[in-house]
Amino acid sequence: MIMWLDSLFRPAAPGPLDAVLVGSYTPWLVGLSFLVAAFASLAALMIAQRLSTAAPLARTVWLAAGSASMGGGIWAMHFIGMLAFALPCGVNYSAGLTLLSLLPGMMASAVALRVIGRTDEIGRKRLALSAVLMGAGIGAMHYTGMAAMDIDAVLRYDARLVVLSVVVAVVLAFVSLSIRGLTRRAKAAGGRLLAMAAAAAVMGGAITGMHYTAMHAAVFFPADQPETLVATLPPTTLALLVVVFAVSLATATMAAAVAGRQVETAQALREEISRRAALERDAKAGEARLQAIFDTVVDGIITINERGTILRWSPAAARIFGYGAEETVGNNVSLLMPEPHHSAHDGYLRHFLDTGEAKIIGIGRETVGRRKSGEIFPLELSISQVRLGEEMLFTGIVRDVTERKRVQRELEEAVRGADAANRAKSAFIANVSHEVRTPLNAIIGMAHILMRAGMERSQHDQAAKILNAGRSLLSIINDILDFSKVEAGQLNIEAIELDLERVLQDVADMVVEKVAAKGLELVVDIGADVPLRLVGDPLRLGQILLNYVSNAVKFTQSGEIKVTVRRDDGAGEPAEGRVRLHFAVRDTGIGLSEEARGRLFQPFQQADASTTRRFGGTGLGLVISKRLAEMMGGSVGVESRPGEGSTFWFTAALGVAASAADRKAATPVGLRGRRALVVEDNDSTRTVICDMLRSMTFEVQGAAGGNEAVAATRAALAAGKPFDIVFVDWRMPGMDGIDAVRAIRALYAKDPVSAADLAFVLVTAYGGAEIMHRAARAGVDEILVKPVNPSILLDAASRALGIVGADAVPTDAPDAAIGAQLAGLRILVAEDNPLNQDVARELLTSVGALPDIAENGAVAIERLAAQRYDLVLMDMQMPVMDGLTAVRLLRERPELTTLPVVAMTANAMANDRQACLDAGMNDHLSKPIDPDELYAMVALWAGRAAEAPDGSAEYSLDGAAPSVRRAAAGVPPPFDALGPEIDAAAGLHRVLNRPQLYRSLLDRFRAEQEDSDALIADALAAGNLALAEIIVHTAKGLSAQIGAGELAETAAALEAALRAGETGAETDGLVALYAQALRRALSAIDRAIPQRAARPAGQSSAASLDAPPGTPAAFDPLPPLSAAQEDLLRRLGTLLADDDADAHELVPREGEALRAALGSEAYATLAAAVGRFDFDQGLAVTRRRLDANTTSAAS
Repeated sequence: MIMWLDSLFRPAAPGPLDAVLVGSYTPWLVGLSFLVAAFASLAALMIAQRLSTAAPLARTVWLAAGSASMGGGIWAMHFIGMLAFALPCGVNYSAGLTLLSLLPGMMASAVALRVIGRTDEIGRKRLALSAVLMGAGIGAMHYTGMAAMDIDAVLRYDARLVVLSVVVAVVLAFVSLSIRGLTRRAKAAGGRLLAMAAAAAVMGGAITGMHYTAMHAAVFFPADQPETLVATLPPTTLALLVVVFAVSLATATMAAAVAGRQVETAQALREEISRRAALERDAKAGEARLQAIFDTVVDGIITINERGTILRWSPAAARIFGYGAEETVGNNVSLLMPEPHHSAHDGYLRHFLDTGEAKIIGIGRETVGRRKSGEIFPLELSISQVRLGEEMLFTGIVRDVTERKRVQRELEEAVRGADAANRAKSAFIANVSHEVRTPLNAIIGMAHILMRAGMERSQHDQAAKILNAGRSLLSIINDILDFSKVEAGQLNIEAIELDLERVLQDVADMVVEKVAAKGLELVVDIGADVPLRLVGDPLRLGQILLNYVSNAVKFTQSGEIKVTVRRDDGAGEPAEGRVRLHFAVRDTGIGLSEEARGRLFQPFQQADASTTRRFGGTGLGLVISKRLAEMMGGSVGVESRPGEGSTFWFTAALGVAASAADRKAATPVGLRGRRALVVEDNDSTRTVICDMLRSMTFEVQGAAGGNEAVAATRAALAAGKPFDIVFVDWRMPGMDGIDAVRAIRALYAKDPVSAADLAFVLVTAYGGAEIMHRAARAGVDEILVKPVNPSILLDAASRALGIVGADAVPTDAPDAAIGAQLAGLRILVAEDNPLNQDVARELLTSVGALPDIAENGAVAIERLAAQRYDLVLMDMQMPVMDGLTAVRLLRERPELTTLPVVAMTANAMANDRQACLDAGMNDHLSKPIDPDELYAMVALWAGRAAEAPDGSAEYSLDGAAPSVRRAAAGVPPPFDALGPEIDAAAGLHRVLNRPQLYRSLLDRFRAEQEDSDALIADALAAGNLALAEIIVHTAKGLSAQIGAGELAETAAALEAALRAGETGAETDGLVALYAQALRRALSAIDRAIPQRAARPAGQSSAASLDAPPGTPAAFDPLPPLSAAQEDLLRRLGTLLADDDADAHELVPREGEALRAALGSEAYATLAAAVGRFDFDQGLAVTRRRLDANTTSAAS
């Protein structure tokens, strides 16, 4: 290859370079070559114009013609240029190569024309590509033609000039094609022709420039043996022949292009004429259609100009307004308008034309119009605008809405009628409910009283059936009322702080008997990450859960019912301070088909008709549950298969209370890491209890039965890792729980140290006395009643293992030892509340101490100045002078600096204890006062503390824990009727199990606290937060003393809010909760201990303890009755004498009037008596007041 290139570009002839043959040019032939090239280029460019508009087949023909014209022009220019060049040697041409040299020019021309002949805009890249192809084609043609020369010389090339020749061709071709591109943007025909001529000239220059540059690159050397070549024709003749060929070809091509242009123009004219004719036809058809629409449209169409003159008037407008077109066209549109629009319309138009501010245009609105008859009618109007030349036109679409307005009024009247009917229905339901509930309350009350009276077994069963039927009917009525509220949109959701465990426990308490009767297992599983203190509506939350659980019990014959609560994090991130919970109730009952599931959550629908017949119910519970869940920001659903049970679920978005705490953090240090064994045959229950214990940092192992538990215990002892506590189910197949306790204790007999530390908790769904006694004899420390929740489980584990808080003062010393320690001690008790004074006096006197009472801090300072005391028990909040002030003053006296002072307060917060210590007190005793803690504290600070002897006599049931002892012993009547509202066992324990003293405390609590909720509300209304806090503080201590735990907790929350200075809706909600808890506690007291007559002045509380229940109440002197009060009492007396259940509704409804007539204590007696359907006692109270009024009037 290199040798071949050397042979082309390096001189090979011997001799000096001055031997090079020098040629010469004929000028007119050089000029002729340029003209031929330019003319051929012009023809090709004209063909390029045809390419952009021609059809595909014609485009191919035009491309071939253009390629031939341009290629022939290049070829002709080359040979004319060669003929213009004369050498001093013979020259001839090879016919084959000469013809072949036509092809490169034609091919390059075809590609270039194809690129520039496209219809879209020519970019620089396409121009550059075309120029390169064109330059390459010109070069290829030239050098192919040079190769066709047959000369008596040796031809060589200068490489630099060869490259330059190609560059010249490419650059000039680019310039030419760029100029050609200008013809696309030239608008005038002359401009396009001029641009095309310039492009042709430059292209001709490109061809000739390349040729003559390439000829300059050619070097001719004499041949070693020259041949004699004879030309066939003279150069001039050949040149003329080539010119004739090239010009003829270009001329023919140009003529064809011009002819094609004319044909296309004619065709375009024909098409344009056809198109315009079609457009005219379409326009006429469109006009006809528009006219048809204009004539037939229901809405009126009115066109006006900018002066308000009507230009067009549709038939519909004529029907609407009553005017014909001849009466309106040409007139001002204001004739269609009533005042004030009639006079102001032209001003509206001028304002729009001046400012462009549109008030109606483009905006549909309702207005009024005036018919020809003068009638004013409502219409809808929308206006559009269009500018035609210099004139602005406005078209209005008018619709008569008279009929629609009439229908709308009728619909509104129908809606009002429907609302009235709905209200009437709701009122009817409420009235029917009232009328049904009144005798139903009597039925339930009387059945309850009958069951408590001595009756034969068959009669007792009949009364129980009446009671159950009444309760079932009451539940149905409640469902109907709730559904009525749902329909009326009057069902409200509260947002108050709630205890999730308490809600679940209340639900469990209401179904536990039915669960036990069917032998089912009820499991409650709360996720470890679920906060227990929430903000929501506990009543409605419990209502949904109770509905689900009750249905599960109803449709489940065997197996278990599991209630689970989990965080629902998959539903999106809740707002800060809130949590979305997923509640589910799963049963192992009959299950539901897909068809049956589709009918659920619909009013009055159950699974199927047979379900309603077999199980009863209204079919409203799930509807109400769905609505309640939606109101709490959640949803409901069910998953079920026939025969596989069902899972009913709902979600709710609830607030997280500020008091919510982490369960692990709440676990006492002494419990963390303890080893626990859970013995339970039910897998779900065992898993739930194990998970709860693990969340409290216990090490947990599970066992499915007694034998497995014994094996696990034996393995733990062998490994040196004995269990610290065992939770064991009572009823298990094979070995029951109590037998398992005995078997495990036997394994520990050889290890007394481990046995002493081992605690047992019996878990059972039954809490009867027989179980309590059996458990106590077996050495069970605690008893848990299913279902178990985390708080109950933690408390039970703490008590069983003897783990107490840092503030507790544990002591189990027997009474004899306590008496020996405290006898003769002089103790000053500074306490303002009489009830607490009685408690302290009784507790201290019973162990031989000598208590002295001071009603406030100032009196306590006086007593301390008058005589010596061994100890002071100081309440922190008292009138006149509080405890903190009093202790600061007494510490200022040198003789009292060492006197032990123990604070007594219901505030058990760390900052309260620190305030006591900072003031100079020695220790702190939390209310309600526990006797054991009181005695231990007094003995400790009076210097008489002693170690309790071994084998404490307090354990009278084989070493059982105190909680088991008290439960096994039971609560004596009448305190067993206090119910869950008041923990009678705890209250009795605080007064050393003295029934008379405890009864006195309950009576006094009722008398002193009955109106405390009203007093609190009055103080808050007056803005006296300090007074309200004192009232609440007193109520908190007293309620805790008698065992009213719920009331004490509510009072504590309210006191904390008042102390923080909080007012408003949150405090009002706490006051409402306090009032509800107070009423429940008072009702429990009234239920257990009917109110007795007021004591005569000077009679002690102890003197009245033996007054028989039901004794009519005595009355303080009251003013004479008004006529209205006397009429009310006589009406009530008539109802009571007739045993009419309307009395049960009258008493609370006329409560304020009756209280004013009877006095607070007598009214309380009346309300309690009527509330328990003791109409005889209520009648006695009423008649006594009437008799007293008659006597007073006679005197």
